Amino acid sequence: MFKNQIKKLYKKPLRDLDGENGEIKQTFRNRTFLVKNARDEFSMIVKPSVNKNKSNYFSYIKRCEKIFDSKIFSKQLRKKEHLLNTAIAKHLNK
Repeated sequence: MFKNQIKKLYKKPLRDLDGENGEIKQTFRNRTFLVKNARDEFSMIVKPSVNKNKSNYFSYIKRCEKIFDSKIFSKQLRKKEHLLNTAIAKHLNK
């Protein structure tokens, strides 16, 4: 197992790793709501669902920086090599 293989696996979002073949196409369902209109009848309205943020640790840190507009979260990435080495050890022990 090489470092680049683990790095690609570790940086891939979690939702892509759920399939049996390793990669599955991500599909989202639309939400349907029954809404009462002016004539006291119900009509069905379809809205796209709100997606949850599913990602790995590195994307999470980048998203935190963007939300809080601060670089304090990137200081956690100093342990990046340690995280990568623990991921390699975890996959080698399987």
